[in-house]
Amino acid sequence: MRILIIAATATELRETTPWPVPENHTIETLVTGVGLLSSAISIIKRINSQKPDLAIQIGIAGSLSDSLPIGGAVVVKSERVGDLGV
Repeated sequence: MRILIIAATATELRETTPWPVPENHTIETLVTGVGLLSSAISIIKRINSQKPDLAIQIGIAGSLSDSLPIGGAVVVKSERVGDLGV
């Protein structure tokens, strides 16, 4: 299985490595750069050219909720992007 780990910056990847790699699996990484457009273009190019079996996007996130602890881990089910002017 080919696994692609995606992050906006190399620092975000560095904080999560090394990963244990199961036999018959490969892990590749992609640094997209900051921003929705940069991320979208980088991810689409890589997925179209290399066809990973699984893609996981990781990174640092912010929240306006006091219920989430600083430094905690979360799984994002939905998001609101307030800085797009929509």
